Amino acid sequence: MPTDRNKIASALDALLKAGFSKILVPRLFDDQYQGLSPEETIDGNPSILVQEGAKIIRSLFFKQNERRLAFLPTLAPRFHSGRMVSLMADGIGEIDFEWSKGLLKKAIFRVKTAGDVVLELQKEIKTFRVRKNLKEKGKTQCAKEPLVLSAGSTYFLDRFKK
Repeated sequence: MPTDRNKIASALDALLKAGFSKILVPRLFDDQYQGLSPEETIDGNPSILVQEGAKIIRSLFFKQNERRLAFLPTLAPRFHSGRMVSLMADGIGEIDFEWSKGLLKKAIFRVKTAGDVVLELQKEIKTFRVRKNLKEKGKTQCAKEPLVLSAGSTYFLDRFKK
């Protein structure tokens, strides 16, 4: 899977041209000849193209390598602010997060599997606050330290500071 912004944008553009007709109906024959589909006719469900496109889009905002979670790893300038909700992180649980001005602002972890996770945040972020409920004061955590998660708990992360 491509890693830098230009490669991701190029891959996504080629996928859309090769795999979708003008009204975004997936197809298995590349009549635009982008070089992504084999020359011969393919049998199967063209909906796989939607799934692959979703993976490329997701990788702009979130990447997971086992228990390492990268937030906004290749954020494109046109996505200056936004939010992702109900993102499933394998072996961890469900995550919501939002960003503004290109920096992470809030994250919610609904943990299913206990253990440490390493957060890969923007280099500007040095600390953040961790709370288990919205009424508690919480604790400040160094961005470089692993975050310890308990199964069945919800964690609220905010106050991401430079």
